[in-house]
Amino acid sequence: MMTLECIKQFGLPITWRLLSIAICDGYLQREDAIAYAIEQLEAGNGQIAVCELASTYPSEKDDISVLLKRLAAQEDTTNELEWRKLRAVIVNEALKEKKENCVDGLISLTELWISLGCPSDSPHVIQGQNNSIAPKDYYTDQNYDLLYEKNAKWLKRELEFLREIQG
Repeated sequence: MMTLECIKQFGLPITWRLLSIAICDGYLQREDAIAYAIEQLEAGNGQIAVCELASTYPSEKDDISVLLKRLAAQEDTTNELEWRKLRAVIVNEALKEKKENCVDGLISLTELWISLGCPSDSPHVIQGQNNSIAPKDYYTDQNYDLLYEKNAKWLKRELEFLREIQG
């Protein structure tokens, strides 16, 4: 499970919309939203919804969801942009440790991109999907190294793009 710290390490702005998406999709815990609300209070954000969120219990799932959506509605951002930020963090977490076994590594990368909905900008090539790569050619150390590197380059470009548009 990812944490708020995983997102913070990139220096991209954390938004209520990002938290809402990440919690709804199961990437973050409700405790992360509460902790962030407390941080915001300590930083001087005294909005009523922030105060309410900071004082909720993690078991109050519906209240947390409503408050996050209310706070997100006040932001000048889109679900698409916030999902791209979250996706970059997810890919980064997956790439932190390269698998020693090429079969495990390729399966892991494939599962990652399938879980992300196989977006059109994915750098990953899935064996047998829109290609005729034979398993004996796909599941090799050389192919794993190539695809791992393509994923790492994609992540670098995606983070550069996100940092550029976030100012």
